[in-house]
Amino acid sequence: MHGVKCAALAVGLAAALPAHAARIDDRYYLSVSAYKPHISTTLQVSLPGLPIDGTVIDIEDDLGMADSEWLPAFEAGMRLGNRFRIEAEYYRLSRSSSYQLRRNIVWDNVTYDAGVDVDSSFDTTVYRGTIGYSFVKTPQWELGADIGAHVTDFAASISGQGRVNSVVIPIDQRRQDQLVPLPTIGAYVAWDINKTFSLQGRIDWLSLTVGDYSGGLTYVWATANARVWDHVGFGVGWRYVHYSLDVARPDWEGFVRYNYSGPAFFLNIGF
Repeated sequence: MHGVKCAALAVGLAAALPAHAARIDDRYYLSVSAYKPHISTTLQVSLPGLPIDGTVIDIEDDLGMADSEWLPAFEAGMRLGNRFRIEAEYYRLSRSSSYQLRRNIVWDNVTYDAGVDVDSSFDTTVYRGTIGYSFVKTPQWELGADIGAHVTDFAASISGQGRVNSVVIPIDQRRQDQLVPLPTIGAYVAWDINKTFSLQGRIDWLSLTVGDYSGGLTYVWATANARVWDHVGFGVGWRYVHYSLDVARPDWEGFVRYNYSGPAFFLNIGF
C-alpha cells in the first residue's frame, strides 16, 4: 500500500494552509476560517513486473468523492520582536463515498470490476509550523520569507469485492495510516491600507527529490481583511494549489496530481 501512502501524502501537501497576521501591528493573532475549494485528484499505483499497470484513477469521478466541500482551518501566530514571527495551524480534510464503479479499477494489485459497489475514504489532518523574517517592515508594509514544516497524519482506504490473480475476494480492503513530516518555504507580503482595511498575499513553493520520490508544489493565497472592531475583523480570500508527486520504487511506481482552488471566509482576532 505504498501507493496509498503517497496519494495521501499528496493530499497532505496540497492541503497546507498558511497562517497570516490580521494586521501588521498585531503581536498575537488567531484566525478561524471556512474554505470552499473545488478539488481534482488523480493517482496511479502500479507494481513493477506485473503485466497490468495500475489504473489512472480520478478520485472524484471514479470513486464518487465530493469535488467541493466546506472545510475548517484554525491558525495562530505570534511576533518575536519587530521582524521575526512564528505561526501554527490545524487543518482537516475528510472525504468518503459509497459508489458503484463504472469501469474496472486496479489499486495495489487488486482489481475492482465495473458494477461493484466500493466504499472508499481519504482523511488528512495537517499540523503546520513556520518561522518567518520580515525583510521590509514599516507601519503600512511588510515583506518577508519563512521556513518550516507541516506534519500530515492520514488514513486512506478502499473496500469491496475484488480480484487478485483471477481469485474473487468477497470483501477486500486496502487501508494505510501514516504520519509524514515535510519541509516548507514561502514568501509573504502585507499592506495595511488604513486602520480598517488590509491586504495580504503569499506564495509557497516546494520541489524535492528524496530517493525514489520526486514532486512539486505551487501555492498562491491572497486575502482582504476588515478590522471592524478594535481586535476583531472579518476577511475573504482565494487559494490555489497545484501538487504533483512521481514515484519509481523497485516494489511499486506511480504518480499523484492534485489541484484545488476556491474562496475562504474567516474571522480573525489580533492584539
